[in-house]
Amino acid sequence: MSHPLQTTDRKFTYADYLACPDGEQWEIIDGEAFKMAPIPGEIHHEISSNLAGILQSFFCDRPGKVFQAPVDVRLPRPRESAGRTTTVVHPDLLVVCDEGKIGEKGLTGAPDFIIEILSSAAASHDRIRKRDIYERHGVKEFWLVSPGDRSVTIFRLTPNGAYRPPEIKDCDRLKVKVSIFPGLSIDFAEVLPPRPKNFRKTPR
Repeated sequence: MSHPLQTTDRKFTYADYLACPDGEQWEIIDGEAFKMAPIPGEIHHEISSNLAGILQSFFCDRPGKVFQAPVDVRLPRPRESAGRTTTVVHPDLLVVCDEGKIGEKGLTGAPDFIIEILSSAAASHDRIRKRDIYERHGVKEFWLVSPGDRSVTIFRLTPNGAYRPPEIKDCDRLKVKVSIFPGLSIDFAEVLPPRPKNFRKTPR
């Protein structure tokens, strides 16, 4: 029997995704399947856990639910049924304010806020494919955290449905505000591991 996501002559759906063997991690974007990078390392987990803690503390008495990977986020096009959805992604962290989007098998519809933590294996996937799909489906604010050069790239949605030109913040110099949630800012001194002694910032 062929693998449900390893042919190239058709578009894949959420139903195909559900047929994958246990233990495999895939994303589907516009019907194209992408096998996810190997399990992230210790630094990725540390950053994700620290960010999750900050977000969960902020939203403990406010509207909004925080999720940390792995969680299925289905982003259907108009008139796509649940099983025929052709985009399923796994953001590292997300916040969703509309609890009607939350179900037993994850989310259906765009979260309000997404954070992806970059790794060398998946950097172009996150920067290009996922950025485009998040913009198209109306994710209001999208952050790309780069542990390598200790920066965060921020995309914010405009009223016309497009992302503004990205803002790039130096994580070592300031707290970074989440503009769609007044009062929430991320102090990356509490998130990133200490700077290595031989650290050199990569020119942009």
